[in-house]
Amino acid sequence: MDQLFDSSMPKHERIVQLESMACRIEEGKYFKKLSKEDIESKKENLSDNIIKLSELEQKKKDYILENKGQQKPLIEDNKLLIEVIKTKQEEKNGRIYYIDQQEEGQMYIYDEDGNLIDQRRLRPDEKQTTIFSINKHVSNG
Repeated sequence: MDQLFDSSMPKHERIVQLESMACRIEEGKYFKKLSKEDIESKKENLSDNIIKLSELEQKKKDYILENKGQQKPLIEDNKLLIEVIKTKQEEKNGRIYYIDQQEEGQMYIYDEDGNLIDQRRLRPDEKQTTIFSINKHVSNG
């Protein structure tokens, strides 16, 4: 009893007949057997979907590569900015002026704008010998 009614019978008549014959009617899900044509149609749909997904995946990969290229300079800049903020110092290129204060024993380091950028003790090779120490070396020698 594969087919209860002739396929030429209109759908609304089939429904009326089924309702009059049924002892119970429910709404629910069920499995319908597919014809060879239906299966071929589903295979074509699957094939189309696979092709579309492949194209979308390639577009996604291309976008990610492009996006990474745009992100990289920002990421590098952020690393530098974080380091600058953390250390409260920024690396600059320019002329540096070392001015010694022999009396204080200090070396003052200035940038091109005259801003003090660092200060340290004089190294032994930067200290000027005094006349007293020169006389001491000559008389001992």
